Amino acid sequence: INIILFHFFRDDFIANMIKDLQTKYLEKVPKDEDFIDFDLNTFNNLAQTLIVLLLGITKRDYLNHLYNSQYVRVYIHMLTVTNTGVYKLTSNISNLVDTRRLILDCCKEFL
Repeated sequence: INIILFHFFRDDFIANMIKDLQTKYLEKVPKDEDFIDFDLNTFNNLAQTLIVLLLGITKRDYLNHLYNSQYVRVYIHMLTVTNTGVYKLTSNISNLVDTRRLILDCCKEFL
């Protein structure tokens, strides 16, 4: 779960793939009607579900808590560095406020 969240928030690989697909299909004339663009609400739901699952697993088992504690730095960077990953795909950071609040909860739990 930690690695998935890292790749969405901190790594440009997935964001660049999404941008490449948007360039390929959204700027095409005539537009491809079968192409479904990146949906930020669906992403928020996915990320929030993963974080709630992570918190649930962590609170129940001390070993999981110790394991996930090593990712605190990654979560802090997810909150502070906003020019990479999924942040490139949204024009307004407030669209991610609920997800960012859960990431902050992860930081508090793992510290």
